[in-house]
Amino acid sequence: MPEVEKRNLELVAELQKIIASLIEENELILNSIVDKYAEDYPGARKVLLQAAKRGLVEAARLWRSENEGRFKFSTYATWFIKTSIEKFLSMEGS
Repeated sequence: MPEVEKRNLELVAELQKIIASLIEENELILNSIVDKYAEDYPGARKVLLQAAKRGLVEAARLWRSENEGRFKFSTYATWFIKTSIEKFLSMEGS
């Protein structure tokens, strides 16, 4: 395997670890937001949690490239989590 390919694979693995760490460290925020929405949608916690996790993963994936240090990750993640839940709820209501 050429050196460049090997280095690219190492970078991808490192990025995956960083994303996993950001997700793990922000589970409390995720659950807090889901709990607030679940009050209005009893019995939907599981699907709300799935939608919220999609938002959290998207935030972790895009934070560095789009944020440029303007916001803490938790602020950025909160917006993505809420947006993902709102999008899911609007699609369910259609």
